[in-house]
Amino acid sequence: MITTSLRARRGRASGFSLIEVLFAVGMLGLGIVGILALFTTGLSAAAWSGNMTSAAMEAQSLYTKVVAETDVNGKRTYLLRIKDPTVNTLPQPDNNWIHNNSNTDTPELIDAGRDLWWQCRVSKFPMDKDDPMNPAKDGDKKAPGEPMLPTGLYQISIAIYRNWKDGKDPVCVYTTYVTAGY
Repeated sequence: MITTSLRARRGRASGFSLIEVLFAVGMLGLGIVGILALFTTGLSAAAWSGNMTSAAMEAQSLYTKVVAETDVNGKRTYLLRIKDPTVNTLPQPDNNWIHNNSNTDTPELIDAGRDLWWQCRVSKFPMDKDDPMNPAKDGDKKAPGEPMLPTGLYQISIAIYRNWKDGKDPVCVYTTYVTAGY
């Protein structure tokens, strides 16, 4: 004897309802959108990493240029731009921009093809760790009377910019110490 519940089950069509199919397609769509978002995030992170790597290598190359480049007389081109108060009798600023002859903070073009620019700043006082390109934050400005670095030793900071415009942050800032070689 067949009961009514068994007859009702046999009469029903098998398969998925329209709501179940739409729900499954929606879940699949959300999964695909999530995966695509990961790809775009990965691509932008790879581009940022490439910029940082090339800028860091360029900064180290420029540091070598600053330390080693000489003029026809054998004098160091960039290091002679440092105004050492123990050598010069004229009053000199506490810091200097040595990437150009004019002692200005305007970045100079390194490579037009890659649109790379640089600044190089030297200070006889310890530079701010978070903002070494800002002369107002050097050690003597934060704590007056703070001792200078030993005579002849300077802190040097090189900033690399890509697509430089006024007010734009550098891609990379390389900071170390240099002796002026006096």
